[in-house]
Amino acid sequence: WSRSLWIVDERSHYMMSHSWKTLRLVTPKRLASVVAGAGGLVCAQTAYLQSTYVPLPRPSGGATHGVELWQESNVDQHALFSEEQSLVERLRSSREVPTRRRNVLIIGDSLVVGIGCKEAPVMPQIICKRLANLLQVDVSWKALGVNGGDVRTIHKNVLETVKKFQSEQGDAIEDAVTATPHTSNRSEHDGVSIARTRSMSEAGLSKQPQVKVDAVVVLCGLNDLKRIFMGRTSRVFQQDLHNFITDLKAQVGEECIIFLPAIPLEETRLPEPLKTAAVRLSQIFDEEKKFMATQQPWIHFIPKPAIEIWRKAKERCGEIVAGDGVHPNEEGYKVFAEYIGQEMAQLFRKLDPGADANRQTAPLQRMISSVINAHQEIRQVEVR
Repeated sequence: WSRSLWIVDERSHYMMSHSWKTLRLVTPKRLASVVAGAGGLVCAQTAYLQSTYVPLPRPSGGATHGVELWQESNVDQHALFSEEQSLVERLRSSREVPTRRRNVLIIGDSLVVGIGCKEAPVMPQIICKRLANLLQVDVSWKALGVNGGDVRTIHKNVLETVKKFQSEQGDAIEDAVTATPHTSNRSEHDGVSIARTRSMSEAGLSKQPQVKVDAVVVLCGLNDLKRIFMGRTSRVFQQDLHNFITDLKAQVGEECIIFLPAIPLEETRLPEPLKTAAVRLSQIFDEEKKFMATQQPWIHFIPKPAIEIWRKAKERCGEIVAGDGVHPNEEGYKVFAEYIGQEMAQLFRKLDPGADANRQTAPLQRMISSVINAHQEIRQVEVR
């Protein structure tokens, strides 16, 4: 027993002695050389990728605006009450009863444009579809993307379109009511492909001359990060973002919530050590977004999805990154979009808990109540 203790003590002494000798070799000069070498390699990799990067094409089609319609009843309930529900829908549309809905703008860079998707940009629509399902409301949305845009470029290009979205929302809803999850078809409106299925009256939506914007999602930062060697530091990014958010807020109004999601780069296929450097720098830029959220109650920072979310997505779907190794593909966009929609819904529920509690009644009971009310109205009309 004493010999065993002696052996363990000797081994511990050897390891400590060896570690100390190793630490003595790590002088400030050598450490600086290693850091400089890694920094030089990162700069070289960045320059090489920028010179050889082949941009992916924009998606061939897809909707840039629409209305995600929340469906209250499931298939079985439709089968049991198809005639009664049809009657309720006709009464509802004829009387033009407005349906409570959220108006959402998705603004940003190539993530909003959908670079990495082949057929259609999926992120804006899936964000709002997730939000509609969780809040149980219709969600009207418009995507304003600037491919390759940093915050300054986005600021310069989108504000006029935001004004049009507010002033022309009534006509836009009539021309761009988005399909239900099971049926959809495409049409052209002013040269832009839009999704549509039902007329404005069938959706139960009323025209409004000036529409309130409930939320704006701003996806930005990656292109500002690319320009860091041109002097676009995180502090410059923070000032540019502050200027943009200030002007945007003046346009959309005091009640609008602005969401600033962090941009995840952990799943990109960048070479090392460039990938580690990019992830770390993106975290510094995201910290500026987080700081802005602490200064204003109407700005909400959305942190990155947990690594576990991406791991499960890869197990379920396989590849989640596009061919350029930087942008997500359709599956990657879907995971990120559903996560953002869920985070938005959680905040809306905190701000309006009563509205969520009022929607806890069973859908079947609500349908029966609607049918009874409809029959009562018909009897009153017959008596008259």
